Amino acid sequence: MEGSAVITGASSDIGRAIAVSLAARNLKVHLWGRDAGRIAATADACRKAGASSITETLLDVRDSQAVREAARTIVDGPESLKAVVWAAGTFQWGRFDTVDEAAMNDVLASTFTAAAVAARAFLPALIRGTPSTLIFVGSGAGRQAYPDNATYVAAKHGLRGLAQALHLDVCDEGVTVS
Repeated sequence: MEGSAVITGASSDIGRAIAVSLAARNLKVHLWGRDAGRIAATADACRKAGASSITETLLDVRDSQAVREAARTIVDGPESLKAVVWAAGTFQWGRFDTVDEAAMNDVLASTFTAAAVAARAFLPALIRGTPSTLIFVGSGAGRQAYPDNATYVAAKHGLRGLAQALHLDVCDEGVTVS
């Protein structure tokens, strides 16, 4: 396969596994994450898997402007964008009425809002690169509620709804959204 893929949360274990899998398909991988050392380790694993090229971007996805700017460098680049995988997100345990509001906002911003901002930024390039795919990494919390986890559950339900609605918007244009 030729083209490129963006993996957010590439400094996490899930993001790393996804990046290595895409690298093995000879894609150029764009690794986004907050931990430089862990992104570098992911990049090394991608090289060993056969990535045609690797870029590492240290980025906090809660910064919408930074997400748009980082996306723009890829969207305006020469390669065909084949995949965007949203694996970024945070988690906060606690009963809803006791969770710190800043922590609640962090979960919503990194797990849902930033994913929506990135989807808007990447969709034109994904449409140009068809067939292509936009994947939001979900969890059981996107299908059912759990105690002491209301904010994360709400964010994952929102992410699932966003994926379903975007799929309806762009499936006829050759972009798969899940």
